[in-house]
Amino acid sequence: MSSDEGTDEGREWLRRLKGAYEAGYYRTEAAEDEQEPFPWQNRTCGDCPFWARDICLVHGTPRPANAHTCRYDDRPHREEGRALLRRRRWEVLRRLPD
Repeated sequence: MSSDEGTDEGREWLRRLKGAYEAGYYRTEAAEDEQEPFPWQNRTCGDCPFWARDICLVHGTPRPANAHTCRYDDRPHREEGRALLRRRRWEVLRRLPD
């Protein structure tokens, strides 16, 4: 924390920071139109790389485009989602008659 956190200016800055965080912003520029939302806010299944034609490809279930995303939309979990898809495809291929 800064050395002036006990001053009125420091308290005002901290109040603005907390307000911006609660509103979903990670920047606290004085100009509100310059604030940017968190990257994961307002993400829907329609934004996910594993969603196509109202179907979640990872879960294999119908999901509307405006539904909230699951963990596989996040970059750290995408490889896990790809692995689930590969395993599901392999299981389907094994079931096919020779």
